[in-house]
Amino acid sequence: MKDRGRWVHTDVHAYSGYRANERPRTFRFGGRDLRVKEVLKRWYEEGYECFEVTADGNDVYRLRYDQTEDRWEGIFHE
Repeated sequence: MKDRGRWVHTDVHAYSGYRANERPRTFRFGGRDLRVKEVLKRWYEEGYECFEVTADGNDVYRLRYDQTEDRWEGIFHE
């Protein structure tokens, strides 16, 4: 699988349980509102909490939460 494009700011509505931004639920990408169907992978990188998800249409996306800047970014993944 390859990333297409670059990381861009993405509006994400996340589930917040015992902590904020626990996992993404919906996000806006390419002018469309998408619902997360499944979290395929979850990992941590320095300063980021990362997710690989499937969304409406079964496309795969990578989302990451920048803990320092308190913002989400996304990239289409194929």
